[in-house]
Amino acid sequence: MKTRTITFFMAMLMWLGGCNSGMKNDRLEAALQLSGDNRQELERVLAHYSSTDADSLKLKAAIFLIENMPGHWGPDSSSIADYIQEIDSLKTLSFEKRRMVLNVPAQHPELFPEMKRTEDVRHIRANDLILHIEQCFKLKDSCPWLTNIDFDLFCEYLLPYRIENEVLEFRQENQSVSSVSYLQFAAENYDNCQNSVYAIFKYMKMRNAFPAKAHLKNKAVEELAFHAMNASKMEVFRFREMGIPCRRDYDPIVRPGSIGKAWSIPVDPRMTDVAGYKIDGEGIGKIYSDTYSHNPFPVAVGDEYVPPFFRSPFRMDVTDRYLYTTDVALKLDLPDDVRHVYLAMFDGREWQPVAWCRPEKTGICRFKKMGKDCIYLPVYYPQGKIKSLSSPFELDITGKVGYLDGGFNTVDVQIERMFPYESLNRYYNENMIGSFFLCDNDPAFINPDTVFMVENNPHFRMQEIKVALSTPKRYWRLHLPNKYNLFSELQFCGQDGRILNGTFINKDMRNITNLTDNDPETIKSVFEKITMDLGTPTTVCSIRYMHSSGQGNLKEGNNYQVEYYDGQEWKSCGRMLAGTDGIYLKAIPAKRFYRIWDCTTNQCGWPFTIEQGKIRYR
Repeated sequence: MKTRTITFFMAMLMWLGGCNSGMKNDRLEAALQLSGDNRQELERVLAHYSSTDADSLKLKAAIFLIENMPGHWGPDSSSIADYIQEIDSLKTLSFEKRRMVLNVPAQHPELFPEMKRTEDVRHIRANDLILHIEQCFKLKDSCPWLTNIDFDLFCEYLLPYRIENEVLEFRQENQSVSSVSYLQFAAENYDNCQNSVYAIFKYMKMRNAFPAKAHLKNKAVEELAFHAMNASKMEVFRFREMGIPCRRDYDPIVRPGSIGKAWSIPVDPRMTDVAGYKIDGEGIGKIYSDTYSHNPFPVAVGDEYVPPFFRSPFRMDVTDRYLYTTDVALKLDLPDDVRHVYLAMFDGREWQPVAWCRPEKTGICRFKKMGKDCIYLPVYYPQGKIKSLSSPFELDITGKVGYLDGGFNTVDVQIERMFPYESLNRYYNENMIGSFFLCDNDPAFINPDTVFMVENNPHFRMQEIKVALSTPKRYWRLHLPNKYNLFSELQFCGQDGRILNGTFINKDMRNITNLTDNDPETIKSVFEKITMDLGTPTTVCSIRYMHSSGQGNLKEGNNYQVEYYDGQEWKSCGRMLAGTDGIYLKAIPAKRFYRIWDCTTNQCGWPFTIEQGKIRYR
């Protein structure tokens, strides 16, 4: 035992001497000290790979895993034994699905009050870690697209045995049978897949759709496990298992009407990041990536409060891989006890921190790699409650800071929507061009009258067609030459503007009442045509319709309040009922940061600024 120990430490000193200029690996020693009674298990791993020079890379890999192990944890399997027993009963559950389900207790501890945490550094056994390292190197040596993979990329994006806080399970084989066959076919037949991480990633992604369920008895838990935001996590599980290095990136801000944005991205040593399309839209200030290795993070001093998002060292700032960024230096009037300052962005309901720094003695706060054309608020957290240090500011496209602190000017503004109308919604509007309305007293429309032809894009607003035909007709039809469309409203109105009672005739009658409920949030699909039977010949004076893009419009008759942030709190600058064109506010404070509330439904919209008298959603 003594001889093996000496050999191990000699090998360690040789490796450290080559990589750290003779400096001691303090992080490794700190991890070993934290391991407590499990130290012998971790030292067994290091000793295992210290016997021959041929294992020098595997020794480096083992050191990487162990020195970054502190902070990684998962549920103690014995504390949630009943839950695991239920999962074990699902015999067809794939490995990646299983890991997603095993991640729920840590994500939602409120559902598992009996759960106990177990730290990896105090729990992982030598045989399991050695098995995992061997499997990863087997992939490295057998996958042709990994022939020249950078070792640091291999360690960060293929070697880790976990990506979050799932219950740990090590197994003998990495890949599912279906994955093996697809990978072998690609590697043998497609030259680009042999030589490109990006190409094999795309190929396998097309053949591995994200599953919707795992048939758990507890449907609430199943919904949490397979929430859309978790798709990227499961893809990381799946692709790394195949030997395809990838990572999970995400926007830390979840905005109104959104489930958030997170995505998996291949790590190809030949290429820069290729997922810029994932961040389309405005208001992206920061993008982070999950890592196994430690990154700088604000360490609380004494009873200092650190926001939950920044309590993890396993987040890396990758904003500059997607955006043209700039560093921001702010001179702030700081209380004496402030140790960390944050930049927050507004998510529609509250300010969420997205960046942090340690202020200099002069009061200068320097924030690195900030996304431009965004609104930020400098904040700190006395007694755990957020408090602003200035008014919000806009970091414009040139990198200039402009505070939204108002002044004495006022502005008039019309507001039609709760959140922006985006180009992705244009399809159904443009598809409406060429459609036409007909009427007849014969249900077969043998000799109909054409009432109106749609020639222009109707956009997101309610469209009203004035009907010039004075002859009463019983049957009224919308014909769609482009086959298919989605509508929020389709109303046939009489002389006084009231919606005429009738019966829709359509192949699919599901959700048919959505067309006449005056609610733009409810929609109905229409294929080829839809007919209204008014029962008797009736004079129709107008036809009103709105596409699904009307979702987000202010609802006529609802009560709305517009507020602005004055640097400390939100203050009202007007409340009123919405009409057909939204609301119109006069003489509200200018050059501020605003938000709108639907007081009737207690829903919030996207925050915005007002530029040249028009809304700009932020």
